[in-house]
Amino acid sequence: MTTTPDTDHKTEPNRERSEFESAQAMTALLVALGVQAETINTGGNCWSSSITLTPFVRLELSDWPGDAWSWLLYQHGGEQVMGGHWETADDELTANKAKALIDAMGSIVA
Repeated sequence: MTTTPDTDHKTEPNRERSEFESAQAMTALLVALGVQAETINTGGNCWSSSITLTPFVRLELSDWPGDAWSWLLYQHGGEQVMGGHWETADDELTANKAKALIDAMGSIVA
């Protein structure tokens, strides 16, 4: 008997986990994809996965619990220069989208 991979698998949203737990999970997925990421506190109880793209540019990913993931691009001095979101609660899908975004931005921020 041959089995086929489940390509329709989606991670169920977890509205019960904290922003810290979400950021830690995303950071682990990004690291597994070869992205140098760390979990950072952005103030109060807010947490993000942070990726340093250059000494002057960083990308942050933040969970909107159970609904979406946002991405924000910051330049030196902390000024937000671009942002967006993916309307998915699927961590793995978001990590892959973030990796693709990072790869696409490589020539822009270098």
